[in-house]
Amino acid sequence: MRTPKAISDQQQESLRSLLGQTKTKADFQRVQCLWLSAVLNMNPADTAKAVGWSQSTVKIIQSRYLREGEKVLLGKERGGRRYSNLIV
Repeated sequence: MRTPKAISDQQQESLRSLLGQTKTKADFQRVQCLWLSAVLNMNPADTAKAVGWSQSTVKIIQSRYLREGEKVLLGKERGGRRYSNLIV
């Protein structure tokens, strides 16, 4: 298994500021996954236990962040047509 890429100090500061800016629980947990591994050097198994997610989900979030950046962390709103099957 190859060694993971290190998160720079600048990225750690941006993650710290994002922790306070998140509006939903899922967004906070995504940022927390990265922050715990970057600042506290937690492995994915321990990070998953701390956040309450599976280890594979933590690894996916971390790899997507390293590839795509911060846009991965803040989720999008739900889509439309939620009530399309309701009879009016």
